[in-house]
Amino acid sequence: KGERNQNPNLYFDDRSEKYYLYWHRGEGHSSSSQILGRIAGDPGGLADPDAEQVLLDVPYVLAAPNVFEHGGDYYRATGLWQEAFGVLWDTEHPEDAWDFGQGPVDER
Repeated sequence: KGERNQNPNLYFDDRSEKYYLYWHRGEGHSSSSQILGRIAGDPGGLADPDAEQVLLDVPYVLAAPNVFEHGGDYYRATGLWQEAFGVLWDTEHPEDAWDFGQGPVDER
């Protein structure tokens, strides 16, 4: 299809003791992209293509998904190509959906 997987991010959650692999899939600077992910109890489980989930599918270009935890809250961040800024939003658990409807906590 011409789509490329790029910008992988590996995250280990101390609380759940699970590994999370997130990445961006898109067609260069086209008008759509996805954030995908896999979750596993050990790093080897991340190689299972059946564990792949589409976490966010949007009609614009995203890049470089990241997840981190601070002060008991989880934060997800990604870049938005057309706007030349990034979005950061919080959630209660790293397995929650990547949903812009939750409202970003910061835009830059």
